[in-house]
Amino acid sequence: MSQRIDTDEDEKYWKITVSGKPGTGKTSMGVSAPEPLILLSERQGMPHIKQAAKRQGKRVPPTMLMESVAHYRAVLRTLSGGRRGRQDFEVADILSGEIIFSVKNWWPESVVLDSLTEALSLIFAEIKEAAPQERGKDGLPKLGMRAWGVQVERGTNLIKMFRDLPYHVIFLCLRDEVQKNDSDGNLLERSVAPQVSPRSLGPILAAAVNVIGYSYRTLDRRTKQAVYGAVLEAGEDYVSKPCHPLRAVENADLANWIGRLSGAITEQPAQPIEFPADLASGEVEAKDEPTDEQLRTPQAASAPAASEVGASDERDERDERDERDDQERKMDAAFGETPKRRAGAKRRG
Repeated sequence: MSQRIDTDEDEKYWKITVSGKPGTGKTSMGVSAPEPLILLSERQGMPHIKQAAKRQGKRVPPTMLMESVAHYRAVLRTLSGGRRGRQDFEVADILSGEIIFSVKNWWPESVVLDSLTEALSLIFAEIKEAAPQERGKDGLPKLGMRAWGVQVERGTNLIKMFRDLPYHVIFLCLRDEVQKNDSDGNLLERSVAPQVSPRSLGPILAAAVNVIGYSYRTLDRRTKQAVYGAVLEAGEDYVSKPCHPLRAVENADLANWIGRLSGAITEQPAQPIEFPADLASGEVEAKDEPTDEQLRTPQAASAPAASEVGASDERDERDERDERDDQERKMDAAFGETPKRRAGAKRRG
């Protein structure tokens, strides 16, 4: 007999993928999830987790360093077994039964894989170590077709096992961009998706989650401060997955996302800084990305002098004029219409 789930209170957990370039705030978003357990692939990510927790006014979340596929299996066994009255969250080694990770009087509400990209790399390394090595024509070792098939199978199992957990699950991934050009170097095709290996796991991941978004870091040109967020409805080149009531562009706050998705939060937060439209179409302007030096340099809080205000107004007018000119150029490219012909058409009208 099939199980009815539409009335099941346990069917309230959300699965989210956030993909992005390094430095765009993926780890900080993971920290913002409700009571997260961070499964960290790289030790150097710990300082970023601590900084993010401090900025968000939260305690540093329990974080487990994931150094092997066995660690993921051990965590999955603990989470799949459920709390069952246990007060302490404990992860035991699969073979020895020894406790390798423990948090007193705590269990997670969310599980954050930081990152799925690295977790799948560990699967590849495990298979490569166990598989008999074949030699290519150049004499270098290569994996046989059977090994590639096993990698897809194990990667699929990992994604689906985390998908089926009774917790919110956040898959953090690097961003994968593929371009195809003609013989003259002109762009023919472009696709952007969460980075998973093999790429055939991409549709598996997309089907396993409710939301796919892309993290970004841009510069508020008025405050000169870095602003972080995520795009859920990107350009047609992007593999994205929006979900109502989340907007096309959202703040980098997963607890707020999940609260609104579940209906616990009904008010929309303030709209984040407008996401650069050209980034959604894949044409990122470098000036929109703050440099590390800009992020390190503190900004003066004093009021600007009158001369600075005048200069700022002139810059604003110049920026608006440049935007209009840029829009005209884009219209020309799209419709084959020159500014002179468009002006003539207006006079004739």
